[in-house]
Amino acid sequence: MSHRLPKDFVESKDVQQKVVEYFASFDEHIKDFKIEKIPSDGEVKEDTYKINALHKMIDSDRMAEIPLGMESGGALKMFALYPELQEVLEKGSVFFIDELNARLHPLLVRNFLLTFLNPEINTNHAQLVFTTHDTWQLSNQLLRRDEIWFVEKDKRGVSALYSLADFVDEDGYRIRKDESYEKNYLLGKYGAIPNLKSIDVFRGGLSMAKRTELVIERLVSKANDLEYRIPWIVFDRDQVQGFDEIIAKAEREGIQVGWSNPCFEIWMYAYFGSMPVIQNSWTCCSEFGRMYENKTGQKYSKADGQMYGKLCKFGNEENAIRIAEKKLEQCIREGKTKPSEMCPCTTVDELVGEIKR
Repeated sequence: MSHRLPKDFVESKDVQQKVVEYFASFDEHIKDFKIEKIPSDGEVKEDTYKINALHKMIDSDRMAEIPLGMESGGALKMFALYPELQEVLEKGSVFFIDELNARLHPLLVRNFLLTFLNPEINTNHAQLVFTTHDTWQLSNQLLRRDEIWFVEKDKRGVSALYSLADFVDEDGYRIRKDESYEKNYLLGKYGAIPNLKSIDVFRGGLSMAKRTELVIERLVSKANDLEYRIPWIVFDRDQVQGFDEIIAKAEREGIQVGWSNPCFEIWMYAYFGSMPVIQNSWTCCSEFGRMYENKTGQKYSKADGQMYGKLCKFGNEENAIRIAEKKLEQCIREGKTKPSEMCPCTTVDELVGEIKR
């Protein structure tokens, strides 16, 4: 750990005391340090040291020594950040940190950010550039829109970097200052979220993709049966691996496909006048459930056998079809050629149109 030590930490008690004061901003239990030089064995060129953190014992003036390496991962990370933090604040330079949130409590991360945002502390205008997977920092009370940047990886694994300040929604409007950045991000409105699928590797039996292929084979075998004159198969992106390939296979076999991306609920959304930009299936289902209850006064259930009638009663099917058609046309205009790229989007409206004819 010696290569991470603050400048003059070994020799100067004043420097050690400054580190203690730094620790006190998030952990007041460390009162001092005890440092011992480890004798060299002749092979190691750099000096190495044994560092113990001194903790005041309860109901006593005595100190307990704990090897610094046995402190929590968060305490060790903050200790490692101290030298660079001190330097950038003194010089007014830039501090780059990858995954700042790792091993640190969210409130401690917030306190760290406030160090740079406080002009009384950051007198030389030092800057902090960090990556994170935490979403609580997406707050219009903490960071400006131009200070929030997203990284989105496409199907080829190529990453694109863009600012929230430059983001334009599907209607051509820029993001408002008073929007709930965190909520909208988790809904997929700004992109840059993972394309998650069910972890089927631990599921017993056949995978969803294999079961879908068996259904296609069954439909093909019934091609000459009048009962299956116009065969359709309907499924969502979130539950099927090889989504594009299965759709293509079904269409080659003459089977009509009603797909939805990210899930079937995105089609039902259209009955109530919208098809919001939501990338995640779980979020789409839960948000639709809340809207459905608000519109109908009833709890949403996937197992509700009367759902179609309720959608037609409380919603507008003709408008839903128009919305779905416009979304598909928009995706095509944007150069999206694969169903997995088209989100939000659905072709279930084509099945509904077929049934109504």
